[in-house]
Amino acid sequence: MNVGFTLPPGNSISINVPESQSIKTVTSEFATISITSDNQVSLDITTPASNSLSFYPPTQSVVKTSLERQNSLSIYPYNQIPVVEVVQGTDAKYGVFYSTSMQPSLGANVKNTMSFPTADIASGITVVDGNKLKFLTYGVYNVQFSAQFDKTDSGVDHADVWFSQNGTDVKDSNTRIELDKNNAKMVAAWNYLVRAENDDYVQIHWASQDSEVRLYYEDPAFSDHPLPLRPRIPSVIITAHLIASAVAGPQGPAGPAGPQGPAGATGATGPAGATGAQGAQGPQGLAGATGAQGPQGPQGVAGPAGAAGTTGAQGPKGDTGDTGPTGLTGPAGPTGATGPTGSTGPAGADGKSVTGVSVSNRSVTTTLSNNSTVNGSFAVTQTSIDAPSGTAAGSGFYWDGSAFVAKEFVNPNTEGITVSLPSGKSFGKYGHGSTIHIGNAKSMLEIIRDAVQDIQKPTITSVSLSPNPVAFNTLSGNTTLSFTVGNPNTLMGKGVTVTIERKQGSGSYSVLQTVSYTSASNSFSNSYAWGPVTQYSTDSFTYKITASVTENPSIISDLTEVTRTTSNFASPTLSSPSATRRLFTDSLAGETDASREVGNVTSNVSFTVSSAANTNIYIQRVDLFRVISGVETSLRSWTTTTDIPANSTSYTVSGYVDSAAPSSAASITYRLKIYDSYQGATVFTTRDFTDVLMNRYAHKFGAHPNGLPTTDAQAKTIFDGLLGTTTTTNLLRTTANFGNNWSVAGTTNTNNPLNFTYIMYPTNQAALLSVLQGATEVLTDFEQTASTLSITNKFGISNPYRIYKTKSPGAFSTAATTIVIKNVLP
Repeated sequence: MNVGFTLPPGNSISINVPESQSIKTVTSEFATISITSDNQVSLDITTPASNSLSFYPPTQSVVKTSLERQNSLSIYPYNQIPVVEVVQGTDAKYGVFYSTSMQPSLGANVKNTMSFPTADIASGITVVDGNKLKFLTYGVYNVQFSAQFDKTDSGVDHADVWFSQNGTDVKDSNTRIELDKNNAKMVAAWNYLVRAENDDYVQIHWASQDSEVRLYYEDPAFSDHPLPLRPRIPSVIITAHLIASAVAGPQGPAGPAGPQGPAGATGATGPAGATGAQGAQGPQGLAGATGAQGPQGPQGVAGPAGAAGTTGAQGPKGDTGDTGPTGLTGPAGPTGATGPTGSTGPAGADGKSVTGVSVSNRSVTTTLSNNSTVNGSFAVTQTSIDAPSGTAAGSGFYWDGSAFVAKEFVNPNTEGITVSLPSGKSFGKYGHGSTIHIGNAKSMLEIIRDAVQDIQKPTITSVSLSPNPVAFNTLSGNTTLSFTVGNPNTLMGKGVTVTIERKQGSGSYSVLQTVSYTSASNSFSNSYAWGPVTQYSTDSFTYKITASVTENPSIISDLTEVTRTTSNFASPTLSSPSATRRLFTDSLAGETDASREVGNVTSNVSFTVSSAANTNIYIQRVDLFRVISGVETSLRSWTTTTDIPANSTSYTVSGYVDSAAPSSAASITYRLKIYDSYQGATVFTTRDFTDVLMNRYAHKFGAHPNGLPTTDAQAKTIFDGLLGTTTTTNLLRTTANFGNNWSVAGTTNTNNPLNFTYIMYPTNQAALLSVLQGATEVLTDFEQTASTLSITNKFGISNPYRIYKTKSPGAFSTAATTIVIKNVLP
């Protein structure tokens, strides 16, 4: 059976075929055509651009398709997984991207955007600005991601993750994860289907109430557990691939209509006949399928009609048709008989006359002849009124309910009131000798109020801004303004209205908020968002607070302004610097990391640099130098390309080994040159640290059976093999205090009759002046080598030594009093 057809967008076709065969086509949101059949079917289907065809046969099938632009063909056996998927040309759209950097939070409750700038494989999908997944062609894409979250403080915290498309958050796309302790790790991973037009992009955002939550990256080679070897942990991995590319196209032109066939199921398509002449234009056909319209072919000869199918079941009742037009009016019928007379209606109302009218307080009551009443009202307009007879000039009058009563007023045109009171007395704000000036006629109550009630200015106190200042390069944030409003006019029933205004830099003020109070003292605190400001701006924000009497707005508080400033750029800082020894002198006391035996120059260098005193200023590069006698030697550079994670405000180096310093160095200083994103690639901050001094020499007091050496080798044997040495007799000492006394004690080895007692120290100290055993001078019991002999230490440094030996063995017993050696370091 061969079937050929074209589907316009939004339409479907069902065809019944004899011998238990059926072909059924349906449409989906993207004008996808799906066809199912019980037996082998051969179809020739032309799909417009951006449509797809799916075929589900139970047995072997033959499918012929003509595909244009981004079309795809998938063949699926019934109730089985796909076994063939054909994607034409370069239609495959996919991409894998990731990030190998730490991604810290921009702050608590601040929107962050995941970055994934590194591409693995990609076709038709790319990344823009490091965080925008961009689709070069339209379609439906499956976007999957995994993000490694962690946190660096204790407690339970949460992070929200959501999508945006073309800069607008995607509705109902948010998901929340939980991190329950310090260094907790949590992977956020799921997928999202995105319907995209050409050059649309999506982003993944996250936020947490804890600024210590971050996206974590780890390189096992630099971790605490480098083995076994394993891949790095990207902070973000994102993949995407096209799963549908069909969208509705414009409606194609109308096709020619064929002749009306007889009712019944359509038979099998006959062989194509010879091309006939162009038929007459039929009624408009259905809309063409999506995509470009091919040229219209001539109408073929209709194939023979198939066998009549069985009559289908009766369809449901159709809708009621429209009401037809009104017919012509028929001829008038004969007049009917006269109906019976109706009952008599009620008698009408009798007319009434007005019997009386009364007026009271602008209300009118009219009484009618049947004693009913009708009420109304009236208004009187009067421009003047005559005073009652006998009212004196300078007086007024009032109605007391039954008569007008005269009342004396002060005449504002002829007199004021002069205050005359004893010393120390006053009438409100008026003292003795002052005059109460009357602007217009007032009652006594008004004069009293004027004297004892004076409206005062509101007050603004305890003004503060927090935080203030803000760190350099903080582009936006919130500032909390707090103050106290004083209202001294509460006893007069007056309120206070407060207006808060703000301006940026030297700009103009704009109103932020207006509040009103009636209490005597009122505390105010509110947070106001600001920004974004331009990068590296140091603009300040000034807040102006004005309080006025609500009922008398012209009475205002003193001017109150407070400014939130921005800190200047803070150069990167250095913390926890150290240069520790790699090698230690055997059994010798007195050496430290900062003060070492000559030649011990190898160090483990550690430090931390930080630009965290600013906001969004990142460490870009750190150079380490060794400085000897003012000469710099470059040791190592750490950069964002190879070492420092992107957007890092701090960076730590731990245990860098400096093993190339010259052994002859007397002192070493380590120097850092730190580059950051604000100062750029040519300006750096210098930080020096850890002066290491190689200023200690071995001093020894002990016993040995050999006689006085005459060669360097003999001296080295005795030096390394002295017996009975202790932390007080086997020391590394500096040259700073040469000439002071050195106190030691005898041992069983110095008391042994087989051993001589030796004193050995560098020649950069003077010869012995004295050796006291208690109070007894015993220097004459020692003999010295005839010439200076050199001893080489374990670091390869050779120094000439003074070597003294007792003339007799067993010279110092364990019970001997303290031996004091003069002219050497204690």
